[in-house]
Parts: sequence; structure tokens; C-alpha cells
Amino acid sequence: MTEQENEVLEEKEREDINIEETGMETAETTDPAEESKPVRNRFWTGVLVGALVTSFFALLVVGMAAGIWTVARRVKKENSAQVQASQNSESSTEEAKTGVKLDMETISLKLNYIQQLIDTYYLF
Repeated sequence: MTEQENEVLEEKEREDINIEETGMETAETTDPAEESKPVRNRFWTGVLVGALVTSFFALLVVGMAAGIWTVARRVKKENSAQVQASQNSESSTEEAKTGVKLDMETISLKLNYIQQLIDTYYLF
């Protein structure tokens, strides 16, 4: 082998050792075809992904809120039916025991008055 071929081989061996040690190629070994490719900006891709992730979580939150509202409304209806049934059975047994009947109209008027006081002085 000639001296020039030996130098080329030694240089290739140094480059291979350098690549193994650092994990990176030197600037001399990069492909010139890659340098001519335009650098692609990924800004709009990131914007699109961010918008999609945000809309997904927004829909998730809205769906959970709708589900909670639906379940709460159903439970409230069921409880009101149970309360009315229990009040009817309790009122008949209370009347039978004590002989006193509650005036629900007066009670509801008093409760409304108390609620108005709370709204006026404590909530706002």
C-alpha cells in the first residue's frame, strides 16, 4: 500500500473511533444531499397538536359536567319522590299518635322569609 492509502485508512479508523466514542459524526462526514434540503419548520404542527389536545380535554370536562348534572337531577327526582312518600306515611302516623297536624303552608311561608333574609344579608 502506498503512503496516501495508509493515511486515508488511518483517518477512517479515527473517524470510526470518534463516532463510537461520541455517538456523533463529524461535519466532514455528513451527506451533502442532506444539506441541500430545506429545514422544515414544525411550529404549525405543534400548534395543531396543542389545539387538538386542548379541545379533547375541554370536551372531557364538559362531558363529565353533563354526566354529573344528569345523575344529580335523577337522584334529586328520586329523593323527592321518596320524601313525599315518607312524609305522607309519617304524617298519618304522627296524626294518629299526637292528634296534631302540621300546617305546611305556614311552614313554607316562614322558610321563604328566612331564605330571603339570608339572601339579602349574608349572600350579597
